[in-house]
Amino acid sequence: MSKKTHISLLISLLSVLAYGSPKKAQPDEKADAAPIVTETVSTPQTDKTISKADSLYKAGNYKEAIKLYKEKLYDDPHNPRTNYMVGACLFYANEISEADYYLSDAQELPGAVFMKGDIYAKQYEFGQAAAYYERASRMVSQKSFLYDACARRLQGIENARKLLKSVERVIILDSVTVDKKYFFSLYALSDNAGILYEHKSNSTDYSAPFTGYMTQREDRKIYSESTDGQCDIYVQDKLIDGWSKGRKLPDEINTPGDENFPFLQEDGITLYFGSTRHGSIGGYDIFVSRYSSDNSGYMSPLQISMPFNSPWNDYLMAIDENKGIGFWATDRFISGDSVKIYTFKAESQSVFLPANTSDAERLQYAKLRKFFIPQPDTVPVIAEPDSVIHRNDTDTTTTANDSVKTEKTDTVATPQEEKIKPQEVSIQTTGFEFKITDEITYTKLDDFLSGEAKAYYQQGARLQAERNANIEMLDKLRAQYASTDNATEKKKISTEILKIERRLGTSTKIAYENYFKLSRNNEIKAINNKRKQELLKKQQQ
Repeated sequence: MSKKTHISLLISLLSVLAYGSPKKAQPDEKADAAPIVTETVSTPQTDKTISKADSLYKAGNYKEAIKLYKEKLYDDPHNPRTNYMVGACLFYANEISEADYYLSDAQELPGAVFMKGDIYAKQYEFGQAAAYYERASRMVSQKSFLYDACARRLQGIENARKLLKSVERVIILDSVTVDKKYFFSLYALSDNAGILYEHKSNSTDYSAPFTGYMTQREDRKIYSESTDGQCDIYVQDKLIDGWSKGRKLPDEINTPGDENFPFLQEDGITLYFGSTRHGSIGGYDIFVSRYSSDNSGYMSPLQISMPFNSPWNDYLMAIDENKGIGFWATDRFISGDSVKIYTFKAESQSVFLPANTSDAERLQYAKLRKFFIPQPDTVPVIAEPDSVIHRNDTDTTTTANDSVKTEKTDTVATPQEEKIKPQEVSIQTTGFEFKITDEITYTKLDDFLSGEAKAYYQQGARLQAERNANIEMLDKLRAQYASTDNATEKKKISTEILKIERRLGTSTKIAYENYFKLSRNNEIKAINNKRKQELLKKQQQ
């Protein structure tokens, strides 16, 4: 059931309905996978402020809705319904700490109690979350949506506890926080890995992207589509005269929940996808299934382990076997309409934390507050400042194989220093060509309207220049290696070649491509805003 369908019940039933699928902000509203009806205190329909706020909430415009709801709280600061609505707006904007404050003044409402459970779940406090879900279920009829939703959440809590016992050891190569509307375009896949694209849908219930995947041979598409307010995964095959009609994948893949974000591995049988199905630990989780030729169908999907999955939204797992890396996106601990894309080392087999790992330490790895990074003499880690999880005081300790990075969240973020000293480079301030759109190309830094876009370009240009300098140095060393017969000299040159080859790991290329895309997106926004202002000014004259 789509978010639009859910919210329409809010007005007609004088209830608040949480979201199972995206409208304004998400095809990925993790805590809102189940349809939830919450009986609320009746509000006079003649109150225009509340009616307008409800309409804004219904449209997913939480920021403006909050302003109006808070106006009413000045007159009646302890009104349960108004506090609940402010809390709900903040919750769906991922501002869960502030949401908790307002929901505490609405605890006579079962929906507010339920949402408190979601807040505790998102903080991995599963015991507290279960207590709130159980309490909310006792406040409503066993025939209500909320009662069923509580049962689903409690099952999710049990699954989360099981996953927390076996947290995977993941080596993180890179991460970047981006707008969720185009996040999939920043997956720097090799040609052999296929193509990710936005699947255009006729649905008006979802405004965040439906994604699709096309094989490297461009002979098969797997994509998500909305039908009757529900998101499912379909497949099409290339024919001589076009494409076959879309076929809905079987019930092993598509469920009464929402399925989205498909990715088919190069073997042609391993399918990763996101789902809000029963057993999800909060909403969209990543699942994997394989096609069985023996049974001519897909096997029962498996839920990917933590830290890939979380009580937040996690989706679009993509493995690039050619590069030996993988990607996935998550909105954990990130406010607003953003997600963080993680690039990780793709292992041939899953490796889990040792059995003697303490519960507290295992929890930090599950949250991605602590994770493994390559050793200093391997692939450098390129970190981007994070506006939500602030990273500055970073404890890095070396293990036998890799390093461990711990994120702290109480200081202003700064980029992490590269562990390998790169080739000294400088970037051009003029005389370059940077394409913004098909019609607009910049040739100097002063062309940028957006300071943020310029900063992203400079960072990308620096990383690209460092990579090019290393490639040039690598070519020289290889020529030297070929021209000498001295064994000692060959060994010395070989060591230097290996160091540079490691330095030229995929993360640097991924990083500068990501920064260039971020630069273009921010500059296009600035250009559009300038045009709007000029048009408005002209109209006022």
